Amino acid sequence: MAVKLLVIKYGRYLCCVVVVFTILLLPACKKNKLTLTYEKHISIVNTNDTIYSILGKKPSGKNSDKLLVILQGSEQKSVKRLIGYGAEASMFGYDILLIEKFAFYNKDLYWQTNCFTRRVDDICAAVNDVAQNVYHDSLKNVLLFGGSEGGVLAPLVARRMPAVKQVIIMGAGGLPQAKEFEILLKKGFKWKPDFFSSNGITNLEELQNKFDEIRISTDTLQGWMGHSFKYWKMALDDTTSFHALSNITIPVLIISGTDDESSPVESTLFVKNQLKDHSNIKVVTLDGLNHAFTTVNGKNMMSQIYKDEIIPWCKDVGAF
Repeated sequence: MAVKLLVIKYGRYLCCVVVVFTILLLPACKKNKLTLTYEKHISIVNTNDTIYSILGKKPSGKNSDKLLVILQGSEQKSVKRLIGYGAEASMFGYDILLIEKFAFYNKDLYWQTNCFTRRVDDICAAVNDVAQNVYHDSLKNVLLFGGSEGGVLAPLVARRMPAVKQVIIMGAGGLPQAKEFEILLKKGFKWKPDFFSSNGITNLEELQNKFDEIRISTDTLQGWMGHSFKYWKMALDDTTSFHALSNITIPVLIISGTDDESSPVESTLFVKNQLKDHSNIKVVTLDGLNHAFTTVNGKNMMSQIYKDEIIPWCKDVGAF
């Protein structure tokens, strides 16, 4: 991979403004190389808040009429680490948009503001801004790709944005987080056996007590499992994602590993069972893969999943 970086500083964080690199795509396409140019885009939301995005295009700089929007998970990290992710889509004519979380570079401000509704609002505002001011309303197709928390938010974004024509969800299902935690505690963690105990939870009663503490607490800035109580107050019992999923009619692909240690496969199977009459939704479960779609031996299977599941589905539904 050849990389050329132009770096500037915004806030307290160093971010790539332009990245030019060459990346090998799927093994089936290993003779093809693709060069993408990534540029920073700034959107102003909520009157004066700034959302940063990274937009990838072919080096010609010519706008495509198709845009892949990648929604990251719950980490407080820059999407810079995802540059190159989803590059397979560019072989089918897509530009690629990565959207930063608001204040990801500012721990205190992030802690005070991060929650589901904030993320959905910011994602919609950023995509609309890019669609209007970069593409001048010429986009014919927006494909959403959400992983983990990004997969939870994807149906909520799709419901609000008619430009979204297809949704891919990986590592997320339809149950609220509290129910997912109950399932995971009962199952035990194959990959992280001390996950709950390291967070002060050894049994279901302690877990329920923590949920109750969060629900009634007026101190939203307390923390648990890497997030504020403000975040958990919304996430623990949230069912809006499932309701959005049950009401959208565009094609949706949901992929989950049976050994997912963050969003249990039962959450994905809940969607499959509850929405079995929704012909627009396809659910795929993959044996022996964890939340990162890695085997117990440490082999990441994403390239194979692209080849076997994602690309064929995208072709079937007209995305590719």
